[in-house]
Amino acid sequence: MDEERKKTVLVTGASRGIGRACAEAFAGRGWRVGIHHHANPAAAEALADSLPGGPHPLFRADLGEAALAGPGAPGAQL
Repeated sequence: MDEERKKTVLVTGASRGIGRACAEAFAGRGWRVGIHHHANPAAAEALADSLPGGPHPLFRADLGEAALAGPGAPGAQL
């Protein structure tokens, strides 16, 4: 896939469970995956390292805090 046209997705809760499975599925299909986590940076980093087609950026945020989850949140741009 042309790197300039690569599709990108942000998967919330990607460090474990269903979010992790979604991140793996998207990356397996050639997507660039933004990996969101709240409190487990080690699991998020391990996932990013295991996915094909990186680099896959990491985003730490408490999405329960509206001020921290909006488009102006630190690291919100992929």
